[in-house]
Amino acid sequence: MIYCDFETKSACDLKTAGVYNYAQHGTTEVLCMAYAIDDGEVQLWTEGPLPDFAGHQIRAHNAAFERLIFWYVLQQDYPLDQFYCTAAQARASCAPGSLEDAGRFAGASMRKDHRGGHLVRQCCLPPYNTALLPELYDYCKQDVRAMRAISKGMRLLGQDAAKMAMAYCLGIVKTQEHIDFLMKFTLGKFQMDYLFAIIVITQVALIQNIYLRGHQKIMLKMHYKKNVITLVAKMGDQS
Repeated sequence: MIYCDFETKSACDLKTAGVYNYAQHGTTEVLCMAYAIDDGEVQLWTEGPLPDFAGHQIRAHNAAFERLIFWYVLQQDYPLDQFYCTAAQARASCAPGSLEDAGRFAGASMRKDHRGGHLVRQCCLPPYNTALLPELYDYCKQDVRAMRAISKGMRLLGQDAAKMAMAYCLGIVKTQEHIDFLMKFTLGKFQMDYLFAIIVITQVALIQNIYLRGHQKIMLKMHYKKNVITLVAKMGDQS
């Protein structure tokens, strides 16, 4: 099992352009990759031959980003089912999606470095402050430690949920019509964990800048309310 995190630089604005456009932008480069094999020491790659992750599960927080950086920037086409999103795992455990907030929620001994935002603005956005790169490298390594501790402290995604997490990571949902399909797939035919399905749908919409339509919001609310009522009733029967 590999725990992995990238720090990249680009003239492209990730928040406004989206992860696909960012990964494919001509100025996007990898500054470093921190990674750990199972419980081993966190290692750092900055240049030269890449470590070979073939055959290993690759865990990353918001793994869509790592998947696309591997593909478009590093030209490493690892299969989709090799990736496991720890952000999806956190949300499935009713924890916040961000690594920093998930660490607080889980009470993990390893926490995300709070200086991250400052270092990213300095090193990853033009005009690129190279003097702070050593600190950025340490920050990247700490993110891997925090991600590993948080992931190990939460319930694992089941097989069905992991499949949906992979669909989430791939970013196949790009329109409101795709949201309709995803809702039918997850809440109907697939019958996956309702809470995780709702989280996946809303997060996909958020990542892809898709505004949920009125009927989609109503369906999510109705499904959530229905299942909560069912759960409460079952708890009452057991008491």
